[in-house]
Amino acid sequence: MSDTDTDAKVAAYFERPGHRHAVEQGIVDGKLPLKFAYAGSAAHTHDRLARHEGYQAVTGAAANVRETFRSAGLDEVPAIVEIGPGNGLNSMTILRRLGDAKRPPRMLLGLDFSETLLGMAEANFRRELGEVSFTGHVWDVEAEPTAAVDSWRPPETPVPVLLLGNTIGNFEQPSAALGHVRRSMRMGDTLVIGATLRRDGINARSMTEPYRNATFTEAALEPLHACGVSPADVCFTVDYIDDEVVGFAVLRRGLNILGHELPPGHRVRCFVSHRFTPDHIHSIVRAAGLVVGVSRIDEAANHIVVTAAKENSAEGCTS
Repeated sequence: MSDTDTDAKVAAYFERPGHRHAVEQGIVDGKLPLKFAYAGSAAHTHDRLARHEGYQAVTGAAANVRETFRSAGLDEVPAIVEIGPGNGLNSMTILRRLGDAKRPPRMLLGLDFSETLLGMAEANFRRELGEVSFTGHVWDVEAEPTAAVDSWRPPETPVPVLLLGNTIGNFEQPSAALGHVRRSMRMGDTLVIGATLRRDGINARSMTEPYRNATFTEAALEPLHACGVSPADVCFTVDYIDDEVVGFAVLRRGLNILGHELPPGHRVRCFVSHRFTPDHIHSIVRAAGLVVGVSRIDEAANHIVVTAAKENSAEGCTS
């Protein structure tokens, strides 16, 4: 796939040994880890999704991030870390917003589960924002801390660590994931979290409308297709349940996977995106051992940005 060909369908593949089995086990269990919707061939469907107007409306809010940087005193940050930069397009939007800072960032470390997406981000940075040096490193934030930040960072310089696009709403255990982030930071670093707020009084159809399109369906189902599940054998439904947008793959006919006979109607949760209240976000941050700093809400966009810092330095990363 060329740097500019975003419409071509690539052959299904997984990135690393064990990924296929993990997806197959998720199908059997009825709960697919969402990170596999962003890796391997699914990275290419996600790349198309990230360019979709409806997706950008849910995950954007660059102006709110910029104003939070200003409020938090982060106007002189030569380097930035971002967890989950995707294809890098939103990252570049943020960096362009920061172009008016006293000392705009010129280095970015992208940490992502998908080496394919990191490759896309690097190519996009090289083509569209060459003045910023992009470095990619594979990391599963839900599994463990990482030493990559310490290995990359400029000497004696605190860095902002971005977790934007409501990525926190995709985690199975948000506080545990933030705990891994905390253990990967130094004292003086600032975690910057962007999340989508719950909208009271809105019906499920309105909440799920941005997800009701062929591009999103293809992206959500790609891990199943990579396991050999035919598009004709599965349908996709999306609903809003208990403050979560939830997508299910539903088998149209029985399938045998890992020796398990799965009947028609078997449901696999293949997408989840939580919506938060400000108090909920703050409680998750505190449960991870972090101290809440600036909290800035954009009511029109239903978006919140929260900064957080470590309480003490009596720990380090373990990987």
